[in-house]
Amino acid sequence: MNKLNYSRIQAASPYHVEEISNGIYLFETEHDVLYKIELEEDAPIGDCETYQFYINNIRQVRAEHDTKVKQTVMAILLEFFRVNASVVLYVCDTSDGRQRKRSLLFQRWFQEYNQNHQFTILFGCIRDEKIDNYVGIIVERNNPQYQSVIDDFNETLEMFHANKPE
Repeated sequence: MNKLNYSRIQAASPYHVEEISNGIYLFETEHDVLYKIELEEDAPIGDCETYQFYINNIRQVRAEHDTKVKQTVMAILLEFFRVNASVVLYVCDTSDGRQRKRSLLFQRWFQEYNQNHQFTILFGCIRDEKIDNYVGIIVERNNPQYQSVIDDFNETLEMFHANKPE
């Protein structure tokens, strides 16, 4: 992963973001919620470098509605795409049964920042042992592997829906 420009993230973020290492960031809200954002290399999708995206509420405290969280997260993601021709994979946490709400929230956040249609955002649901797992990818439309990424993601979803993992 190409190193993100920390100054650009800070300039676009309403919260102070601390860079722990390349791909790991912390920020704390005015409600004392501490978030860790992580972009971790994963298996390629469509022969394209892929990073799994994590948002962790470190203290596991109830997070109030706070639009600055969205702005901070998006500052990090948009900087990621500015310097990387990669795919972001998002898998919603299932620990509390609120994964569908997380998926809808993340979709809404990203759509708000996708006004110029620079990105394609695909989401799906994979049922595993009676648990719905919400997953998604984000890829820039100008990515050289764009069609391969879209096809691979859709084929993977179809494979799981057919309940025939290879």
